[in-house]
Amino acid sequence: MESIGKKLKTTREEKGYSPDQVARDTNIARRFILAMEEENFSALPGDTYLLGFLRNYADYLGLDPEDIVNLYRNMQLQEQPIPMEELLHAKKRRPPRKVVLLVLALLVLTGGGSYLVYELLLSSNGDQTATAEEQAAQVPEEGEGEDEELVFKMEEKIVTRRFREGEQILIDFGEGNIPLNIREVDGEVSLGSPEGELSLSLGQEVSLDMSLDGRDDLMLEVQDIDSHGGTVVLRLDRGIAGAEISSDEGEAGGLVELGTSTVSERRQEPLTIDRRDTLEPFQLNIEFRGYSMVRYLLDGEIREQRYFRRGENLRLDVDREVMLWISNAGNLNARAAGRELDFGGPGEVAVKLLRWERNQDGQDYELRLLPVY
Repeated sequence: MESIGKKLKTTREEKGYSPDQVARDTNIARRFILAMEEENFSALPGDTYLLGFLRNYADYLGLDPEDIVNLYRNMQLQEQPIPMEELLHAKKRRPPRKVVLLVLALLVLTGGGSYLVYELLLSSNGDQTATAEEQAAQVPEEGEGEDEELVFKMEEKIVTRRFREGEQILIDFGEGNIPLNIREVDGEVSLGSPEGELSLSLGQEVSLDMSLDGRDDLMLEVQDIDSHGGTVVLRLDRGIAGAEISSDEGEAGGLVELGTSTVSERRQEPLTIDRRDTLEPFQLNIEFRGYSMVRYLLDGEIREQRYFRRGENLRLDVDREVMLWISNAGNLNARAAGRELDFGGPGEVAVKLLRWERNQDGQDYELRLLPVY
C-alpha cells in the first residue's frame, strides 16, 4: 500500500516548501506537519482533527484530500488484529457444581444480613439528616468566589495552561494588563482580543498585536480543545516582537526608514501606480488562489487579521493608505487603480505599503506601492 507520509513529504519537497512555510500557510503546527509525514499519527489529537489536518494539508499540496483520507483509513484497517484463533477454538465451559452451591449459600446469608442493615440505617437516619444540613450550610452561594477564579494573570514570558470557557487572561506588557477573553470552547475556541474577535482550531498558531502599536507582541497556539468540558490548552508567548514600521504623514519626503534588504532576490523598487492632482479614495481588490494569512492596517485606524482560502476575495476601500502583511504572497492576485500589483512569489512573506504621496515637485500626488523590509 502507498505510504501516506512519503506521498505528503515528496510532494512538499517537489514544490520547494519547507515545514515552517507549510505551517505558516495552513496554520497547522509544524510538529503536526512532521508527524503526518512520519506517519506518527499517535502524536496528533483524535481522528476528527487528524482527518481535518490530512484534508487541509493534501489540499494545500494540490493532492486529492479524499484519496489521502482513504489511504489513512485503509492503513488503519490493515493494522487492526482479528482474533480469529480465539473465536474458532473457544470452548464452552459449565460452572462447577460446588460454585453453584456456594453462590446459593451466599444469597441466603445476604438476605438475612440485609434486614439487619435496614434496621441500622433507620436508626441512624436522623443523625445523617442533621449532618447533611450542617454541610449544606457551609457550601458557598453559587457564583461566590468565581470572579477571582475566572481571571488569570500572566506575568511569565511563556505560559502553557488549560483555560476554561469564560475565563479572562490578563497579560502584563509593562504598561498595564491587557485582557484576552476566552468566549466559547466548542469544536473551535473563540477569543476576544484588542484586535477583535477570532476563532481558532486545534493546532492553529497566530501572532497578535495586543498593545495595538503596530507590532506583534503575543504568539498564541491552541494545543488542545475539550469541547465537552469547555476547556482549552493555550500556549502564550509574549517574547516576540514584530518589525517596527514607520509611516510619515508629511506632505513630502516619502516614507521614513522603510529599511533595505541585503538579499538581492528580495530587493524591490517602489512602484508608482497612479498620479492625481488631488487625493482620491481608491479600491484594492485581492483574489486568493490558495492559502494565505493577511493582516492589514487601513488608514491608520482599521486593523484586521484573517486567514483566506482559495477562491475567497478581499476588497478594501482606502482613503489614504493601507499597510499589508501577507504570509504567502504568491497565492493571490491584486489590483488597485486599474493596475495589477505584484506582492511576491509563492511562499514569500511580504510587507507592503500602498499609499498616496506628494511627488518631488510637490504639485501632484502619486499612488505608490512601497516594499517594507
